[in-house]
Amino acid sequence: GVGVIDECFMIALQSEEKILMEVHKHWLGIVIHAIILFSVAIIIPSIILLVELFLFDDIRAMQHIFFGILWLWFVWVMFFVMWTNYYLDVLVITNKRFIDMEQFVLFSRDEVIVPLEQIEDIKIEVKGVLATLLRFGNLQIQTAGATKETMVKSVMRPEKARACLEAAVSNVNKSDTSV
Repeated sequence: GVGVIDECFMIALQSEEKILMEVHKHWLGIVIHAIILFSVAIIIPSIILLVELFLFDDIRAMQHIFFGILWLWFVWVMFFVMWTNYYLDVLVITNKRFIDMEQFVLFSRDEVIVPLEQIEDIKIEVKGVLATLLRFGNLQIQTAGATKETMVKSVMRPEKARACLEAAVSNVNKSDTSV
């Protein structure tokens, strides 16, 4: 049966199911996207303002204020959508399942749910100096089910996620053999 629903990620937990670990993507991805967004937010209005200063004698102040506020509102909404996508991209490890939720846009997401009994192999992949120093990488999970491999990219501390997942799989396999 269905048990509790986790408030943050709206996961319906099964009876006697407990969340062992929640893993988010590394913060570097959102920082890079935010820098690009805010750079564009400053560069575009600056270019428009410079063009207007050289082409026109008078500056239409009220129009600039209106469009400036509109532009900043648009940038803020874009940042909010980026943050929401970052926050809702989560990997949840429970004592019964592995759940990978990937948010694409505000109302579109993909969920991969794998029972721990189906997990055959867990690999991590850390590529590059930056990934090594900041401790992020990819988590690959081989399963016996219809989807043979699940890849979760840019996971914070993938070695901790792998250790938690291996321990959970080991506990499930021990309880299966003892029954």
